[in-house]
Amino acid sequence: VTGQSFENTIQENTLSSRYDGIKLAAFLPPATTNTLAKNTINAEGYDLLVAYGDLILSNQPLASYYFGDEISDAEGVHLKVETSNGVIEFLKGIQGTGVSLAGSILLGFNHAEVQHKENAFLNVPAKITLQGLRTDFTGPLIFKDGKVCPETICTNITSLNQGNVSFIVNSWS
Repeated sequence: VTGQSFENTIQENTLSSRYDGIKLAAFLPPATTNTLAKNTINAEGYDLLVAYGDLILSNQPLASYYFGDEISDAEGVHLKVETSNGVIEFLKGIQGTGVSLAGSILLGFNHAEVQHKENAFLNVPAKITLQGLRTDFTGPLIFKDGKVCPETICTNITSLNQGNVSFIVNSWS
């Protein structure tokens, strides 16, 4: 799949390619939001190549990916990752290449983690929303790297005793 990237939703497909699986690019900014959900991609190149714009990955595994465009002045890909447990929305454009995005961005019940050691470009501010949480915690806290996260790094947007809790992190570690 390749071509102009204007409001595409690609979901529940099996894609095989001797080259890149999915290429999303617009020739002139601004690119619009594209959504990939629950696809199986078997590509000899990148599973996904996105030049810039907004990208939503909803329960979408990627074995290999390339985000960004070195040719234009675009600021990269504005990435949002969704699962049934919540959402991580990166607040700055992402530019870089990597493998196993699902292994780098972990979004489980009451837990969000970005393992950026091998993908430093993922260490940017993000809005995190954890869904389906208990609402009866006593003194709920946000933890980062096993310690209470200081308010200078983690800022809650909602009460921490809501079923869906949102907060901002300005870095991942």
